[in-house]
Amino acid sequence: MTSHQLAILVSLLLAGGATAASCLVPELTVMGIWGIPVLGFALLVGVIFRIAVYYDPREVQSDEARKAAYYVAGCLLCYLLFWSSLDRIFQKKQHFSVVIASAIGALTIMAFLTLSSYHLIVHTTTQTGRLKIIGFLFFNASSVSLVATMADIEFLRNGVKPIVIFFAYANWVLLAAVYSGIYREPNVFASNDTLSERLATWMRSKTQPGELLSSLQTLFTMIFFVMLMTQIVTAVPSSYSPIFKGIFPGVVANSFYVATHFDPRKLHHYTLYHVLIGAFVFFGVEMYFEWYMLSINEKTGDSELNMHSAALMVVVCVRAVFFIICVFEHMMVDLNTFDRRKIFLNVFHIFMHFLSALLFVTFTAFRLSSALKIVTITLNTIWYHYVFVSISAMLAGKYGEAVRQEPPPIVQISLEIRVTNGDGDGDGDGDGVTITV
Repeated sequence: MTSHQLAILVSLLLAGGATAASCLVPELTVMGIWGIPVLGFALLVGVIFRIAVYYDPREVQSDEARKAAYYVAGCLLCYLLFWSSLDRIFQKKQHFSVVIASAIGALTIMAFLTLSSYHLIVHTTTQTGRLKIIGFLFFNASSVSLVATMADIEFLRNGVKPIVIFFAYANWVLLAAVYSGIYREPNVFASNDTLSERLATWMRSKTQPGELLSSLQTLFTMIFFVMLMTQIVTAVPSSYSPIFKGIFPGVVANSFYVATHFDPRKLHHYTLYHVLIGAFVFFGVEMYFEWYMLSINEKTGDSELNMHSAALMVVVCVRAVFFIICVFEHMMVDLNTFDRRKIFLNVFHIFMHFLSALLFVTFTAFRLSSALKIVTITLNTIWYHYVFVSISAMLAGKYGEAVRQEPPPIVQISLEIRVTNGDGDGDGDGDGVTITV
């Protein structure tokens, strides 16, 4: 049994245990949404297969397969967000238009997930038999769960729910196995170092100049996910949210500032004045949003609600446009080329932060169900932290050219050496040879 096969076996056993825990002990889920623990499981699976790759290295993956894997991961995240919230989305006495719109959204997610999975399979392997069977079962189980929830068929919904949850876990195992190279040819084993030695080598490589800023961004991304999960599990009051949203960015900004001394880059022409304006816009709008979330409730009058909702929509739109312009201006100068993928990723995160805030304000203004507001505020909190980490890394020079210390100039010194062999011609001076170095 290879390391990849062992990793698949261990991950599937963990997926089965997690499925049983989600179905038998609902308290282990977060507010009944079973998709959030799946994200933690996905990170664990990634670590397991990362270790497996060290002992069973495979050939380098093609760029097309890597892009397809990213698309599959994004579609799986959308799938988790929707299917784990089916009970909250399709509530009784829900408006017909909301039901139709939600059903269309679900079908769109499944269509994109199916197409991206097929694209990944095509660029990864020719052994499509078992993968097609898994995709067929997953698609049908998800469709039955959707129909049962919409029609409020209790026994069918409860019967198919464990299958849907297991496939939600197992799909991350499948994605990690394919991405790490289960279907690619084995490569030559690099060395016989121990796992601790490999880990130490990897840590040194990630903290070297040129990699430090990217590693710091990844570290803070993991930290805010752990922090968010801790707040949800421990039921931290929402009134403490502004405190966390103020402390975390301060730590991030100072950490990136210190990192620039060890990994200096050519910085953009932004002055401290521009940075302070950007920080004021970012935090000012976010504090207004927090006040709106905590103060606006069902007792608020219609006129006050409409006034604050309209004002918040305007400032949120202005902030999104401001930061998108900054991203284009900054990255076009630092990259020197139009790198569409990097620019698209940063703009996408800003857009998701903007869209989640806009949807929350819209749901509040129309006094819609609290379930929709919980989903949007969770997304907004996630992308708030991620956008700030991304912008901090960008301002620190993540996409800029590394600054290298110029060596001292070489000074040439002429040295003349005269060697005398005696007076051979009788002129009184010694005959010799002059050597210039």
